[in-house]
Amino acid sequence: MIFKHAFNRDKWSDQETNSRLTALPLEIKQKALRYKKWQDRQACIISRELLQASLQEFYGNNDDYLARVQVDRFGKPFLNEEINFSISHTEELVVCAVAKDVIGVDVEKIREVEFIDFQQFFTTQEWNEIQCSEEPKHTFYRKWTIKEAVLKADGRGLSVPLNKVAISNHSANLDGKFFHVETRFLSEDHLCAVAYQS
Repeated sequence: MIFKHAFNRDKWSDQETNSRLTALPLEIKQKALRYKKWQDRQACIISRELLQASLQEFYGNNDDYLARVQVDRFGKPFLNEEINFSISHTEELVVCAVAKDVIGVDVEKIREVEFIDFQQFFTTQEWNEIQCSEEPKHTFYRKWTIKEAVLKADGRGLSVPLNKVAISNHSANLDGKFFHVETRFLSEDHLCAVAYQS
């Protein structure tokens, strides 16, 4: 698996934005320009740069892969049958994972949250683990990012309810399909989860 991330904290000059847009295929360029907020526009550009770099590393060449990316009926982008990738972004951070196996990635900025508003998205066991945890906020975000990563790996995204993903230690189950899961802090307040099958 190839995993890359980049921070998106500072606004680029118009010159830098235009320079980076020039390197992208027209469809991606148009998508990036539709974003009103500079953070979202830059996240779109950075995510494609990370994907291009990851695919070049995976294949060991300098080919342009971005123009070959397609989208399936659930809106999940894909390249071909031999490689999978997933992209996620949140405030200030963009992540990309590439693998031969099915893969999904999610990143969230950890902030204060009213847990009770999210109870419906967790199994009873998961909810009890959050409530009884010594660090409930971190446990909540660990489980939340895992669920989103699994849904991305599955390919159907949020068309599947989050509470259908059952988490147990370092794995998760969705409709009888098992996924390995890993979480890692990418900064003091950014948590990332990767879900994959092998």
